Amino acid sequence: MPRPPDAKASRRSLILRTIYALCLLGATYNHWYAIYHHGLHWDYGGFPKGSATFWTALAFFDPAAVILLFARPNVGVGLTIGIIVTDVIHNVWIQAH
Repeated sequence: MPRPPDAKASRRSLILRTIYALCLLGATYNHWYAIYHHGLHWDYGGFPKGSATFWTALAFFDPAAVILLFARPNVGVGLTIGIIVTDVIHNVWIQAH
């Protein structure tokens, strides 16, 4: 029989998810700022189409992750980790080229 969640662990989880959500909301603001000023099809100053599409897509994935962090925490954390990992890999690749 599964144990009931520890109140302390639940609180830590909520704090961590809130920190992730705040970071994602900051990123969402940045992506939507770029879209507002340059449009959905901006190439971010000459970057490859795939990179521009990826960064624009984050304007939709980031807020979706924020919602999921609280509505479906396990899915939200998974999506958040996926966003962070792919964004870091992509940005390192961009810097290398």
